Amino acid sequence: IAISKIKDELGCDRAVCISDKMYDLSMFEAADVRVAMGNADEETKAAADIIIDSNDKSGLVKFLLEEYIKNKLSEASNLVNIALTSISSVPNTGNDYTQRLINAIQSAQPQIDDAKNCLNTAIAVCENYSELTTILNSIYRAKTALPASLSNGTSIQNYLSGLRTFVTEIASA
Repeated sequence: IAISKIKDELGCDRAVCISDKMYDLSMFEAADVRVAMGNADEETKAAADIIIDSNDKSGLVKFLLEEYIKNKLSEASNLVNIALTSISSVPNTGNDYTQRLINAIQSAQPQIDDAKNCLNTAIAVCENYSELTTILNSIYRAKTALPASLSNGTSIQNYLSGLRTFVTEIASA
């Protein structure tokens, strides 16, 4: 009951409960995501959705950092998808198609800039935690795929290709 009440009061979509002892199993029942520490007892591990490293291996810190990074990557991907949807909705008709497409891309630039900010935050977290190098490499590849803007001489096709590559790279992170 307490987990549900806290979720309601805070307006949270989900509750993640982390434990290493079976006396927390009633809390697990109310949680959306159940995480057991690597040093947890077997009953707690069996009830968990995820088992992370033990306390002495910084399991909780790693888990929280990875979740934070995943959220930032998801946010960046969503922003780029919004931009792509906006750009893709420009009808391919009329003499002014190219100009309307350029206008749509320029209108989508704030979402692209926000996506870059999300990536920069994720990069900063990864750089300060060396064990996340695989994720960091995917983020670097994705960030490279994000075009700066059309004003930098990027062609429309290269701009759109970069956005699509970004979405693909983020999905692999």
